[in-house]
Amino acid sequence: MTAEFSKFEALIKINVKTIKNRIVVPPMADFGLTNPDGLISQRHLQHYQRFADGEVGLIITEACATSKLNESRNTLGIFDDNCLEGLALIVQTVKKNHAVAIVQMMNTGLSVMRENSLKEISRSQFLAYRDDFVSAAVRCKTAGLDGVELHAAHGFYLNQVTE
Repeated sequence: MTAEFSKFEALIKINVKTIKNRIVVPPMADFGLTNPDGLISQRHLQHYQRFADGEVGLIITEACATSKLNESRNTLGIFDDNCLEGLALIVQTVKKNHAVAIVQMMNTGLSVMRENSLKEISRSQFLAYRDDFVSAAVRCKTAGLDGVELHAAHGFYLNQVTE
């Protein structure tokens, strides 16, 4: 291996986590993999295993729903404790080859909520959506994920409330 190439293989430290290289898998949703109930499928595990086997340093799982909403697509869920087993399996799969695993958290937003505008969201419901993010983050930590990323783009909830 040449010195020119090896400089790209340097370890990266972020807080207490060490990422073994600069190869990152960004969050890419594949709604065809998710079970209709929002739980992780065997196909998910195979999907993430391929990246881990490729010696990736950091894997960010696809956008995962923090609130259980009536969505037409099969979004991977982190909305209740039933999701813990699948999350833990993803963590085991990703970390087999020492990759760092984080999850992208999101709430789809008004397109799937019973409210039609932000003004219609009551204070108590707004706080409930906030609490869903907090509870989902705790679930991710419990499952062994190394961190979370907030999805605040593409017109999803966090993007809507910050406009």
